[in-house]
Amino acid sequence: MQTKYSSFNANNGLNSKSLFNERLKYQIGLFDLSFVDEEQPSATATVDVTKIPKPMKKFFVGEFQFYGKVDYNLNPITPKREKLKSISKKNNYFVLDFVQKQYNLMAENFNKCLTVGNISKDDPYLSIIKPFKAYSLFDSEYEKYINNNIASFHSTFVKKRLNQILNFENYVDALVEYNNINAQKNPMTKTGFIKSNYCPINVTGLVIEIADLQYSVDSVKVDFTQSPNFEFFMKSCIKYGFFIDYQAPWRIIADLDSPVMIDAMESLGYSRATIFQTHYDSILNSEIQNIKNIFFKGYSSLVSQRPIQQIAYTCKNNTKVENITRPQINRTELNQVLNDSETIKMYVKMRLNEQNSKIPAHSLNEITNNSNRLLLKFDTNSVVNYIETEISPFERLGSGTLNSIVIGRTKRNRG
Repeated sequence: MQTKYSSFNANNGLNSKSLFNERLKYQIGLFDLSFVDEEQPSATATVDVTKIPKPMKKFFVGEFQFYGKVDYNLNPITPKREKLKSISKKNNYFVLDFVQKQYNLMAENFNKCLTVGNISKDDPYLSIIKPFKAYSLFDSEYEKYINNNIASFHSTFVKKRLNQILNFENYVDALVEYNNINAQKNPMTKTGFIKSNYCPINVTGLVIEIADLQYSVDSVKVDFTQSPNFEFFMKSCIKYGFFIDYQAPWRIIADLDSPVMIDAMESLGYSRATIFQTHYDSILNSEIQNIKNIFFKGYSSLVSQRPIQQIAYTCKNNTKVENITRPQINRTELNQVLNDSETIKMYVKMRLNEQNSKIPAHSLNEITNNSNRLLLKFDTNSVVNYIETEISPFERLGSGTLNSIVIGRTKRNRG
């Protein structure tokens, strides 16, 4: 396939300005068939979506980054373990059962076409397709992420305030302050994480990667699309119900609304309308306990690394040093400091900060007060589900959503 630009040089070794320009070339030029000789794109240039081949999808734009990670109400979900099937008997790569069926059919068709000479036999990835990566366990991805987040919190924020963080209550206050500042950039809740770019789309059970190439090097992506078999690959993805990820063209993702993918669901006894109920579990049910665990594990780590804090103070012109021991905390004490009511109040603020939702103060107070009243009658899972239902309308208008993009363009066009 031809491209608009003659070279795509983006990689993580470039400086910020060069990296921005090179990334922009890839975004607007990979499948732009106008063949304009323009080696330096305008900073205001945008992708003409009509020139992106049908199976290609930009999963980093607006709500598309939530694809397969949320249900119809934007509530976070993860695949049920029992619905995950190995792609073949020769590997341990897993996807949801209806995705397995369609992928295996596509792989068989590639083999047949290769045998009769309909496609080139020389492509390392697109002659015989095989998986290099598929499902990633959400809990493992989240644990790695939150551990790095807490480590960063300790090495930056806590390090400068060690004299003020002498017990668990101090630690809670500090982490809440840190989260208020960094929530949108580094979300802490499971819901915030799964809706961020930090969470790989592989956690959906809908993804198969048929190459082990570098995501950060644009020239590698372009080379992949220049294969003489790439046109056949695109047509095959349409035929068997897959998207191709624009950011990693060797990554295919089940198109849940493709007629053939819906047929695959129905052949296994499922329907598109209920697929989120039959194949996924809600993440919301573990949120409150998860937040408590973050504070507990984070503080325990600090106590383990810095059990004693030396405090210097002046007394009668003499400098004295006092050694203060940070007390350990057990689960009973944890639940006394962070009871369900306090944790729910904290969760509301965290979620709003993470989504950059501009919610009026009276609405925030109403959600918090209603949550505490519901807690008297129902469990924490029901309360968290209520909170997400109330936040959702504000989230749909938050920064970076498709709604906000459309509204912003409309305002700019009006002058």
